[in-house]
Amino acid sequence: MKRTLLLFPLLLVALSPAWAVDEPTPAIMAFAEKLEGITWNLLGTNSLKKLRFDGEAMHPVGQNGREGAPYDTSFIDVGIVRLDFTGNNTGWYFFDADLRFITPCTVSTELVFELGEGKVPRPVQRFPDDVTGVAYQLVKDERGLNATQLRWSGTQLELAVQQPDQSWKVEKMTGTVAGDRIIEAQLQGKTVWAVFGSDGQEAWLIELENCFGGEREGAPLSPAAAVTGLTAQQSELLSHLTALKAAGEKIRAATLERQLIRSLSGNTQLLQELDKHLKQTP
Repeated sequence: MKRTLLLFPLLLVALSPAWAVDEPTPAIMAFAEKLEGITWNLLGTNSLKKLRFDGEAMHPVGQNGREGAPYDTSFIDVGIVRLDFTGNNTGWYFFDADLRFITPCTVSTELVFELGEGKVPRPVQRFPDDVTGVAYQLVKDERGLNATQLRWSGTQLELAVQQPDQSWKVEKMTGTVAGDRIIEAQLQGKTVWAVFGSDGQEAWLIELENCFGGEREGAPLSPAAAVTGLTAQQSELLSHLTALKAAGEKIRAATLERQLIRSLSGNTQLLQELDKHLKQTP
């Protein structure tokens, strides 16, 4: 059974099937075509270290260069690919416009939203301005969840859930831009991302278990980063976010920096060492 999450405590949310659009738009199809044949080196991960898209699905790639069995692959939107894993999680992969960098995420909970009936979508060209004040409605599915609205106010991510007495309980979370069309917030101690569709029609709320880094194979290697006490995966992630800063990818780097800090929660000495290192590599 898929794991559930109690949201403040208003709904029980289980992981659901892919949220890909029924008919991919020309923009999504064009994005998918650009990925064909590219191998991605994943950084900071434990086991899955390489991915390659063969035109139909993503495959894990071994150290010998051979592709493994394909993942069930969904193109959620331009720049976003979702993989079904065999366990309780899914993988969401966020690509930059130049297809050099990728931010892989392990996701344990998903909700899908869309504009209310009669609302005219507006393509998201200036983020987050174009989604500010726009209310998205939870899409009903077999889980029978309460009516829920998702809204970015300009400073806060608002999640409103209708109660049995028809009143609304609203959770307001301070939000941070974490990537292209992504707002990051903390909900009951969990890291959540509100991901907004490029066409302005859809949005997704996902709970992260972890996020990592990645580069297109053949890109310059990330510089080595040494902070004594970090695991191999944490050191790799630190090296990658340093490279992101050098490449001008400040938001993507800051997102991974927050993840690295979260992974060291409670380790005061290592956090101090990391803070010192980060201040030396602006």
